[in-house]
Amino acid sequence: MEKRYQVFVSSTFRDLIEERRAVMQALLELDCIPAGMELFPATSDDQWTLIKRVIDDCDYYLVIVGGRYGSCGADGISYTEKEYDYARSQGKPVMGFIHRDPGSIPARNVESDPAVQAKLSQFKTKVEQKHCKYWMNADDLGGIISRSYVQLIKTHPAEGWVKARNAKTTEDLEKVNQMYEQIRVLEQELESLRKHGGQDTSFLAQGTDSITVFHILSSKQRLGLLSTWNEVFLVIANQIVDYSTTAEVKHALNKWISESVVATAGEIADESFNLIKLQFVCLGLIAFSLMTLPGPYSGAPSVTRKYWTLTDRGRQALAELAGIKKMVN
Repeated sequence: MEKRYQVFVSSTFRDLIEERRAVMQALLELDCIPAGMELFPATSDDQWTLIKRVIDDCDYYLVIVGGRYGSCGADGISYTEKEYDYARSQGKPVMGFIHRDPGSIPARNVESDPAVQAKLSQFKTKVEQKHCKYWMNADDLGGIISRSYVQLIKTHPAEGWVKARNAKTTEDLEKVNQMYEQIRVLEQELESLRKHGGQDTSFLAQGTDSITVFHILSSKQRLGLLSTWNEVFLVIANQIVDYSTTAEVKHALNKWISESVVATAGEIADESFNLIKLQFVCLGLIAFSLMTLPGPYSGAPSVTRKYWTLTDRGRQALAELAGIKKMVN
């Protein structure tokens, strides 16, 4: 029976964008289903519970280690290391990929704090105790992962996912459909990365350029709110700094419109909403990911939804616009 395997990809994010892109491409070309939670800062118990559930659903786990240790929880352990420890505790087949020459990594992608450097070194030692390979650049990493994965599925067969026509129960069919929807979204995002990743966007409207946001009043009257792309981005970015549904993003924009136009309660017009969404995607500021959440009550089926989140570029833009600047004497 033909199967597709789900692989959890764990790493820091900001310093390994190109490497993760290569890994996604390699796994998709191997008919795998990549999964990972690096876009969602795990700063609460609920989010950590979700991460563990995603790992539980995966057949294999791989971790990419570069020059950063990553964001830490209250216990001082990075979420990358927590994911690694959890995957091992659940008996998941693990693959580790460590940068071969840390000295060649750009300074901006290397930990500067000696205490954090020590934690990273200890984590590398832990990863090296299991199945581990070394890489130098994104292209090199993609090829190494392809070869290692093929060998791993031979030595550690997993349950995998089957085609819908082979599903035996309604629950099986639901899981299959969820996985194929996730594949579709991932493949679309990968294609977008191939076409637009790293390209110059200076010719696109952005920043302090003006935009008229059309909204509709309860009386059906149509009005236009003159604003800038930065102002609109701040509204959305503050809403999706963790993750949000489309409905939640629309609600934030509607609230902003009502507060911007005195005594006017309006709802953003569909064409303005779609234009804004498309523009920020083209600018590389927002992205979308599928998340599967537990049902509202015990025994209820899980729900898979598409969520908005900030890209690395989007987080940088948010920091520049809203971050508190240090005082210069």
